[in-house]
Amino acid sequence: MGSQANKPTRRDFLAQAASASALAGCATTSATGPSSTEMAAAGPATRRTLGANDKIRCAIIGAGGRGSSLLQETLRRDDVVVVAVCDAYDVWRDRAVNWCKEHYPAVGGYHLYEEMLAAENLDAIIIATPDHIHADAAMAALDHKIDVYVEKPMTLTTESAAAMRKHATDTGGIVQVGTQLRSTDIYQRAQDLYQSGTIGTLAEVQVNRHVGDGLATYNAPPAEANASNVHWSEFLHGTKNYRFDPRRFFQWRLFEEYSNGVSGDLMMHHLDAFHFITGCGIPDRAMSMGGIYHYDDGRTVPDTVSTVFAYPEGFQFNYTTTLVNGHYGTVERYLGSDGVLEFTGMGVLKVIKRDFENVFESEGPNTRAHLGNFFDSVRSRQAPVASIDAGFQGAVSCHMAVQSERTGEAVNWDHKRESIAQRRSRRV
Repeated sequence: MGSQANKPTRRDFLAQAASASALAGCATTSATGPSSTEMAAAGPATRRTLGANDKIRCAIIGAGGRGSSLLQETLRRDDVVVVAVCDAYDVWRDRAVNWCKEHYPAVGGYHLYEEMLAAENLDAIIIATPDHIHADAAMAALDHKIDVYVEKPMTLTTESAAAMRKHATDTGGIVQVGTQLRSTDIYQRAQDLYQSGTIGTLAEVQVNRHVGDGLATYNAPPAEANASNVHWSEFLHGTKNYRFDPRRFFQWRLFEEYSNGVSGDLMMHHLDAFHFITGCGIPDRAMSMGGIYHYDDGRTVPDTVSTVFAYPEGFQFNYTTTLVNGHYGTVERYLGSDGVLEFTGMGVLKVIKRDFENVFESEGPNTRAHLGNFFDSVRSRQAPVASIDAGFQGAVSCHMAVQSERTGEAVNWDHKRESIAQRRSRRV
């Protein structure tokens, strides 16, 4: 697809969304589904009943680093057809469209996800946008009776997590959160071992995840990126109106308007795996400390963070990360009264008991299986392994850590009211 710089803005599109004539002609029409005009005339969105031989019609919002990986995995599937791609950077959108055209010549390309949702007849969507766009994009898809695979964290705030969970319930939509350790063999084995009592009573979990490049080189702005091929207003998505800044666009994880920092990007994987293995929910309390100790480069989220969560089940989850030195990599230890479960590099599980040790190896985080679980759920209408409830628990826990880190105070979770209560405390 060529550049769509002359497409309407989000404000223009939303103002005209009720009019079928406004939609007609502004969307790229797929040969495998009805046009936007036909959809508008059909009335409220309805969910398609999929037969055993029907291919799932899928689209993707966000075709950058993570999104392109998810797209490539989806294109390998025989039971899914990718009919549309949306990205606010024309180069990434066009690249993704060309990949899809090798399989599906009529694929559509967009920079407004609202336009794509209105124009294409979809069963499922993959959302790999910056985190601050997750909730709005997902709820818009659910309104169109489209099932959602959304990257973690599910949302940036407790309020948006609650709104999205309610929206999924009200619309009957399937939501899978991209915490793929739940679909990874050694974490599933660890769940079985833990639930069978192999390590006895759990006391605490220690997770150290260290990265040595500060994420400073991750998605560095491409040389060809400029204000003419980046749809800047679509990226800002209602946040503070900064001037065009390619670093904010491509390295959004370093800025608090768009990201929960390492807590949402890195900790979320291990925290969700901990919830999966133990079956626990949201913690009672959280205390977090962090700062920008090394990378004085304009970022607004910490390069080093330590967080402690206390759970009503009677154990703690301790997480620490630094982006300054990656020598020790990633280690997760589940310390029980009768033994230890230890993961290294998310690829090796060691079961340590007083009289023996067992080692189980893996190829690491299994995105392929996680996507497969999602598409199976789209067909079966059964909850996926990383359901909306798991996404809610993870997003809330992550936001508790971020709020504590930003205020320097412990925060508490009110389980009855489902709200964060902040309280000065020296104890966690």
